[in-house]
Amino acid sequence: MNTIEALNEMFLQPISPQAGDSGSIYGYLYEKRAKNGISEEEFIIDSSEKIVDLDEIYYNTYYLFKENLDFLEKETKLVREQGLSVLSDRYEELDSEYTYNLGYQYSDDFIFHIYENMFSEYIVVIQLHNGCDARAGFSRPYVFMGDMEIVAMCSLEDLKENIERIEEEYNIKIKTE
Repeated sequence: MNTIEALNEMFLQPISPQAGDSGSIYGYLYEKRAKNGISEEEFIIDSSEKIVDLDEIYYNTYYLFKENLDFLEKETKLVREQGLSVLSDRYEELDSEYTYNLGYQYSDDFIFHIYENMFSEYIVVIQLHNGCDARAGFSRPYVFMGDMEIVAMCSLEDLKENIERIEEEYNIKIKTE
């Protein structure tokens, strides 16, 4: 399986209705993606208006993953079978977080674990939030090689640096105050 196939599987992966998620009432994110398609635009504009607030603009999680990560099928299988501890022999865990708690401008939230090996190569284990309720409804883990600087570059402040480009590419005007 290549990176695009893995990302498509991850973004469209159904979750169990018994996962403690309220999606059966409001709709699961994976169902909405299946119906509307997965956007490959760099940014997601959460408004149909021509003048939008800065906090209505999101970095497209799918686009960021596609551009910055390479799927590792063997490691993904190992993690699914044996858990995250299987990585501790070859990698040092650097960070672990749920983006919902970070306040970044991602279009989709996810849990990530970043590891580094002795060659300064980084891998990240990602579980995408495919549900409705922020507390449940995650995909199975997927392991990727790549630079997770993207985790630290998706704030409102980073969006401000791209206002002119976003306005031009998306034919909108952005309110910053």
